[in-house]
Amino acid sequence: MVLETGYEVRVRREMEERDTRLLKGTLDICLLAMIEEKDCYGYEMISTLRDKGFPLANERSVYPLLGRLELDGLIEGYLQASNDGPARKYYRIQPEGCTRLRERARRTFEIYELAREIVTERVDLEQQVST
Repeated sequence: MVLETGYEVRVRREMEERDTRLLKGTLDICLLAMIEEKDCYGYEMISTLRDKGFPLANERSVYPLLGRLELDGLIEGYLQASNDGPARKYYRIQPEGCTRLRERARRTFEIYELAREIVTERVDLEQQVST
């Protein structure tokens, strides 16, 4: 069993926090894109994200973000009867949501592409790092 030093634990936690912030910054784009494709309810979106391997696909991250997107007027929620139990809250995208989706997606992809170019010019990502 290998024990981490205090420094290693702190570095690992900082990296996890950075990863979480990065993923949260892209989660709103993913939700807007799914809702633009078709009206969806929260758990349906969580399941889709999990199926794709999105690490932050859980109730604690998705539902508050849906609430903020609704408050910002980017999506609109409505109740629809369900054959499997109580009514579900579905979301539909609003015109401002379509605009915001395209703006944020375009800018996010530009930033990722710039970062990819800078890193791949300098770092062999296939190289194994020995510890």
